[in-house]
Amino acid sequence: MRLSINAPLAALLLPGFAAAQVDLLPGASLLTGQRPSATAFGDFDLDGDQDLAVTTDNLDKVEIWSNDGLGGFTQTAVIFTGAGTGADALVAGDFNADGQVDLAVCLKNVNQVRVLANAGGAFTAAQTMTVGASPEGIAAGDLDGDGDLDLVTANRDGNSVSVLLNGGGTFGAAATTAVGADLRGITAADFGGDGQADVAVSSHDSREVFVMTSAAGTLGAPSAIFVGGNVRPDGLTAADLNGDGLLDLAVSTSGTGFNQVQVYLGTGAGFGAALIAPVAGVNPDAIVAADFDLDGDMDLVTSDQDSNSISLLTGNGDGTFGAATAQPTGARPGGLSTADVDGDGDVDLACANRDGNSVSLFVNQAPNGGVATNYCTGAPNSVGAGASIGFAGSLSIADGSFTLTASGAVPGQNGLFYYGGGQTAAPFGDGIRCVAAPFFRLNPPVACDVAGNASAFVDFTSGPAGSGASAIIAGSTWNFQFWYRDPAGPSAFNLSNGLRATFVP
Repeated sequence: MRLSINAPLAALLLPGFAAAQVDLLPGASLLTGQRPSATAFGDFDLDGDQDLAVTTDNLDKVEIWSNDGLGGFTQTAVIFTGAGTGADALVAGDFNADGQVDLAVCLKNVNQVRVLANAGGAFTAAQTMTVGASPEGIAAGDLDGDGDLDLVTANRDGNSVSVLLNGGGTFGAAATTAVGADLRGITAADFGGDGQADVAVSSHDSREVFVMTSAAGTLGAPSAIFVGGNVRPDGLTAADLNGDGLLDLAVSTSGTGFNQVQVYLGTGAGFGAALIAPVAGVNPDAIVAADFDLDGDMDLVTSDQDSNSISLLTGNGDGTFGAATAQPTGARPGGLSTADVDGDGDVDLACANRDGNSVSLFVNQAPNGGVATNYCTGAPNSVGAGASIGFAGSLSIADGSFTLTASGAVPGQNGLFYYGGGQTAAPFGDGIRCVAAPFFRLNPPVACDVAGNASAFVDFTSGPAGSGASAIIAGSTWNFQFWYRDPAGPSAFNLSNGLRATFVP
């Protein structure tokens, strides 16, 4: 089983690590139709590997490229969107909750979004919705908290954002909000921690990023972040870049003599001042965040249009980044997307080259021995300094020997290991809860021995009993903690510190 985690939360960070080298092999090229602009990965044919969708502007269409499981791609389908429609920005997601990855594509020349429903790799036009003028950015997220994926577009010529709420697989009419001038990048992410995705959008001509909170799918008044008078913003992405459990923003910006990423760290009540990270090329456009080097810190990649290259910036875990390195692409690179295309447990990259009529595939060669590190803080208990969590065995899925361990708990008392995709630091009982909801219990409970030690073998082949669908797979990162009884303590229970682990094949 696979657990789908919101992209920005799929790789949470820890402070204090030095930047490691991102090692992407020079991109192999897929020859596409003319003027490809956007890419999106998804297991479209349900064979267990990540396939690729690409939009092209001539002819106007979406191309489907099937993965052979080793990172080799063959074009297997073409979905025409209509002459002159201007197929552009693209997003993948299961919009009708049938377990298959669908697509939503912006038709910028006719001010529409079209949903392409998937049935085993065969796509059909399910619904077409009118949005603001020239939609050139699109994102998916649950804006109204009802459990399905909604859509939001950045309308470049309309100077507006359109929200399309999903009601059981059918989208309602767009609610369009005027904001900014010449909108470019857009992302949907839960900045407020209320279970509803909010929206951030870059306004190129007003030199601002606007953040709008969502309440039941209705966007609030925009809050502006001014990026400076010397640069204009383009792409943006949301991720936890400093490991504090809050989502941050990374924005690609450029101007005469300036080519950089600006990072704005989330505070829980807005965003801090810009942290500047120069890129290695000229005119950065799209931007993505992922832990490319598997060191526990989020890294960034930008597509640099005027230098025909991508820039790779390795994260330090505190919101700052090491010196950028460049890799060549085809002519005028644009849309970026990430996935593990060759099944080796690390994140690979696709880049659409608009003037090169191609997609560059970058295969990641990050060391994949797995990474495990303690984080958060354990609290003293009634018998001593408190419990610590660790593991024995291997982080390899194939080995199947991963066993969680706890020491320093209360002798003779019961405890329970649990895990989840996110991190937090919330007081709970006599300790600190280090794993953010939703989390999964590793039943059954275990008994601490006479020394306060406990352990639990983790079966990779099934989800934890009674906790819903979940499984640990190669390339996934999870956070673990041990809850245990402490009758002599004020609250009668306590918690260990946290363990963050990234698993490999």
